[in-house]
Amino acid sequence: MPELPDTGTFAAASSHITPDDVAKEVSVGPSPEPHLSSIREYIDAGFDHLILTQIGPEQDPFFEFFERELRDRILL
Repeated sequence: MPELPDTGTFAAASSHITPDDVAKEVSVGPSPEPHLSSIREYIDAGFDHLILTQIGPEQDPFFEFFERELRDRILL
């Protein structure tokens, strides 16, 4: 995973990646099930600390989604 020094090189390096490609590797979207499934894989593997992030400017809706759809379903 090389470091990319600017947005132009990032765009060039990722130009062949589609949203569907990303969705195969990262849980995305408004449905809680893909996220819960991904989280469960880590919990089942023994991880006890996870960091969930929202990439982009929509931070408040992300926190609301976490509180409404995920928090109570992933707490051990």
